[in-house]
Amino acid sequence: RFAPIHMGVTTMPELDEMAVNAAVRVALHRAFPCLECEALEVDLIREAIAEEILESIPKSKVEVEQRMEYLLMEHEDVGVDQAEFGFFYEVLLAQVEDLMREDDDEELEDGLCNMCERGPMPLTFHHLIPKSTHADMKKRRLFEVEELTRGVMICRSCHSAVHSFHDNKTLATMYNTLEALLECEKVQKYIKWASKQKVRTKRRL
Repeated sequence: RFAPIHMGVTTMPELDEMAVNAAVRVALHRAFPCLECEALEVDLIREAIAEEILESIPKSKVEVEQRMEYLLMEHEDVGVDQAEFGFFYEVLLAQVEDLMREDDDEELEDGLCNMCERGPMPLTFHHLIPKSTHADMKKRRLFEVEELTRGVMICRSCHSAVHSFHDNKTLATMYNTLEALLECEKVQKYIKWASKQKVRTKRRL
């Protein structure tokens, strides 16, 4: 095990462990594309970072840098390029902030996730056209009013992953159907990984 990286100040126990792991995975892949994401050592880095985020949320890029730099430098030999450390800090912080901003994922019922097909487990309603874009979509007359409310039932982890891969405007204009989401390469790679993870049956309080 790696030594704890006491990263933050604000404890946010409502963040889902698998969603945080997915966010860290995305940040590592974006900043260090040469990493072998399935390698054991990379998994250990990801798990260590995710564990500390779950324990305490970083508030700034400076906090992330202070607590991550030594860990990343120890693993330059597996594809972690020091020149990209700053970019990694930015992406990781953005991923965490996106997870904390989600506002349309109330758990409604148990069932099979329409994305990773795991279950039964607590599901959330994902607005295929995010609520924050509704006013703009109506103004531009891109969708009928009844279309704005359509969505799919997916697990919290898949929900968080979708929002970490694309901003709301991109989701609204390019990935506004389940079929379009499932055709996204990032989503496909995530589902391949998520389908192997343990089902979470306990509801978040």
